[in-house]
Amino acid sequence: MVLKLIERNLKRYLKDTMGVFFSFLSVIMVIIMYAVFLGDNTLNSVKASVGDIPYVDGMVMAWLMAGIVFISTVTVPISVLGLFSEDRSAKTLNDFYTSPISRSSFILSYLLSSLIITTIMSSLNFILGQLYILTLGYSFIPLVDIITVFAIIILCSLTYSSLFFFLALIMKSAKAFGSLGSIVGTLIGFFGGIYVPIGVISSSIANLIHVLPFSYGVTLMRLAYMKWFMGQVFDGAPEGVRSGFESFFGLTVEIQGWSMPVFIMILGLMFYTLLFYGLSVFVMNTKKVV
Repeated sequence: MVLKLIERNLKRYLKDTMGVFFSFLSVIMVIIMYAVFLGDNTLNSVKASVGDIPYVDGMVMAWLMAGIVFISTVTVPISVLGLFSEDRSAKTLNDFYTSPISRSSFILSYLLSSLIITTIMSSLNFILGQLYILTLGYSFIPLVDIITVFAIIILCSLTYSSLFFFLALIMKSAKAFGSLGSIVGTLIGFFGGIYVPIGVISSSIANLIHVLPFSYGVTLMRLAYMKWFMGQVFDGAPEGVRSGFESFFGLTVEIQGWSMPVFIMILGLMFYTLLFYGLSVFVMNTKKVV
């Protein structure tokens, strides 16, 4: 039954070409903003910090591409889980409630549908980003880093699918959830430190952003995506130069001066996944969701 529901959701989503397009809208906006407003400023800022040395332009482009892949792990689940809001508005949920499927399995079918689509879309963004970096004269990042990026894509896709399903569940209309999607699509570039580096934001706001699960995902993505380039750029450089760059450009999660280890970020994403899935099951089992 779960597999049938997943198949149904995948077919419904892929038939909606405009929905697929809007899944990429935030990504397109970031590319345009970077090309028109942010590109030269970001590159000049990095060059002022580390110098005009080989690989620096590739590192900056990897920083941008990591942000773009991350954004798709956030915005695509919102688009996919709009299917749940539509089912709710159309009273289709009443038909599912009469079926023998459990509420937890019902929720799981939406989450897995979102996971599959988000992973595919985000992986496509990653491949396109790598092809663009090829045009700059660089090669693909090492295979182990590619595998790591795909693993992070899967983890982020599952975490944010769980989060946005819960939000879709507590919102009572497809219109309200759609409005939420518009707001998140606009703000995610700031939450992820993509429109402006996290280093230019006040420490109090930065601490708040670093509590949110979005900062874990984008930081892990950058660390994997940029690892090879950073190894080339900072080879032989003083440790303070590299640590300063990482702090300013969002390759660390710092809360009140404490730098969060990578494994804590991974556990944090897993915690948020289980938390919002458990909350969704609780709401579905204790309240009549129609």
